[in-house]
Amino acid sequence: MEVMIFGARGSHCVSGQEFVKYGGLTTCVAIKTKKFWIVFDAGMGLVEAGKRIVADPDNITDIFIFLSHLHNDHIEGINFFPPLYMGNFNIHISGFGESSQVLLERISTTFSPPYFPLALGELKSQLETTVIGEDEVIVFDDDEGSWVLRNVFRDPFAKGHFSVSNWYHPSHPRDGVLLFKLNYGGKVVIFATDVELYGAGQDRRVERLCQDADVVIMDATYTDEQYFNPDYVVQGYGHSFHSAVIGLAERCNVKHLRFHHHDPTATDDHLDQVDAKLKALHPEWGVAKGNEIIEI
Repeated sequence: MEVMIFGARGSHCVSGQEFVKYGGLTTCVAIKTKKFWIVFDAGMGLVEAGKRIVADPDNITDIFIFLSHLHNDHIEGINFFPPLYMGNFNIHISGFGESSQVLLERISTTFSPPYFPLALGELKSQLETTVIGEDEVIVFDDDEGSWVLRNVFRDPFAKGHFSVSNWYHPSHPRDGVLLFKLNYGGKVVIFATDVELYGAGQDRRVERLCQDADVVIMDATYTDEQYFNPDYVVQGYGHSFHSAVIGLAERCNVKHLRFHHHDPTATDDHLDQVDAKLKALHPEWGVAKGNEIIEI
């Protein structure tokens, strides 16, 4: 299985020679299976993911986009997602909302004047929305190309060969954030952006989520010096600092760790130094790069 990082930047896109190696596009991660594309977040990296999906020779037409939350840097790529304009794709979006209809209405606002020249109903591909409760999981059949929403407590078949669940975390203002767990054939991928860990990352909820995971892509926006600098107020912004994420990853036996949601001021030289420190701790740990592929 390949975990593809198309965008690793937080807050807003950046450009320039000092941002080439790790990329300047906002957050988006994609995983291709036999019958589905699973996408986490829809920042501007989603545009590059869409190009990859359209050009893929296997012609997979079912796409699931899981949104951690609806802040602009996590949804701004939806309007420019190539498959939406192709007509032969089925696109499912899951995220925050009191209901699937509410989620659809919130996404629709970005496709309306004066913000955008096209309405959502004018696009060619099919788009559906699904809100997943914390007691629910989407179970996929990667042979039949089907999926079903199951209750994890009442349904003995809720933990299938291939599933995605979300875990709510309250630390990101103002509505919190969804953390995602993908299980595929015994492999576990965690996407945990915009979550703020404290101390040595001793958050029991996040620890339970990440325990023995094969890949953890986690918010590590700030250095310790930034986070604890009294003149650089970022505590309470919903983003983690480096040593907290490292502490959690060490306790949870994370195999592949990627620092994610890079601060817009973090240059390639700065991230090179962070990457070297991570690799000194574990050879499979590092800083997420745009267009990086993690093979597990």
